[in-house]
Amino acid sequence: MLLITVAVIHSCKKNDPSESLNVFLQKPWQLASLRVDNYRGDTVTRDTLNTNCNLRQVLEFRGDGTCHYSNYSCLEDKVYGQWTLSEDRLKLSSDIRCKDTSKVGSIQPFLQTDTSYTSIINLGENSLVLEVNQTLDTIRKTPLVLKRKVTRYAFIGYDR
Repeated sequence: MLLITVAVIHSCKKNDPSESLNVFLQKPWQLASLRVDNYRGDTVTRDTLNTNCNLRQVLEFRGDGTCHYSNYSCLEDKVYGQWTLSEDRLKLSSDIRCKDTSKVGSIQPFLQTDTSYTSIINLGENSLVLEVNQTLDTIRKTPLVLKRKVTRYAFIGYDR
């Protein structure tokens, strides 16, 4: 009976919140895949990007609140910015501005706005998955049609 009581108490033990932060900061993260899902109502179109990139695309977070991203969008570059996590550590925001191939020429992929946020979908010792949800438009007809874009960044832990 004592063994069962100890097992129940131990299984209900809360994780130390700093543990997830330590995993987040422990090493740089190399982009393994990048997928974009475009939703228009119930219809989705999916695209996998950067499938032929020979550059190592690396995102690194530091304990002082700074970060850098190397070779975003398969363009040779290294950019720096600031990052924060939400209080529950489920959302990431960063002001990092990366070069990309759009008409504008740059993007802030993880910036939290009124219409966009970045969720941490998975964080493990060797994997990090970030999902950027962006509402593009609401088409005002009956029924309402919501247009949104979901970009999923899958990273693997990178040992330098």
